[in-house]
Amino acid sequence: MQIMKYPYDLFCLVAGRTQKEFLTGLFTQMYNKSEIHLELDRVKFKVLEYRDPGVFRNGIEKFRNDYSTQAHKMLVFLDYGGSGMERNGKSKSKSKNKGKALSTPEGRAQMMKEVHQFGLYGHVEVFMVEPELEQWVWEGFETIHKCLLMPKSYEECKSWLENQAEFVAGNNKPLHSPKVLLERMLYELELPLTSASYKKLVLALPYLQCSDPVFIQLVACLINWFPFHPQTSNA
Repeated sequence: MQIMKYPYDLFCLVAGRTQKEFLTGLFTQMYNKSEIHLELDRVKFKVLEYRDPGVFRNGIEKFRNDYSTQAHKMLVFLDYGGSGMERNGKSKSKSKNKGKALSTPEGRAQMMKEVHQFGLYGHVEVFMVEPELEQWVWEGFETIHKCLLMPKSYEECKSWLENQAEFVAGNNKPLHSPKVLLERMLYELELPLTSASYKKLVLALPYLQCSDPVFIQLVACLINWFPFHPQTSNA
């Protein structure tokens, strides 16, 4: 039997530019560094930006129809907010629960059911972040402070943040609207968050130290698909 060759090892379908920058930076940090020892020559990846509710509603079908011959593996990645799950977003659904909000686990289960139905299990994986991807960035706030050369001290920035938002006990993650809080802080410091600065920030984050369960699952999935020997500290 002839083994099919794909132009890409990995496609990632995301719901916005921030997610595209984040995952491009993460994949680059994991796989495109000279000191990383890969068990294959090179991981060729491409991050595709799709409209927000569309990823949830027909992202799996889109991969099957448009990209299944282009990449061996695919990640579907979306935030809960704006995904359409808060409106039980699959318009084609005939469920008696149509119109009720779906939780993150329910939304992921619905998408993974499609993965099985289309015969894509083992080739496609779905990751959902609640509420937003930016919560991962907050776990490395010291890195944010250093990387973006903030004009105020780390202690001053932390104090400002604590007066602005409620944080998860034991870490730096805000309970609500992590993206809005990040943008507001950078606005106060007159540091606009451009695509270039966001990419620089992601490349500097200590991804192996992130404690978010979904992030840990994402990294584990990537290492399972494309094995390598990770560094134990941020390079």
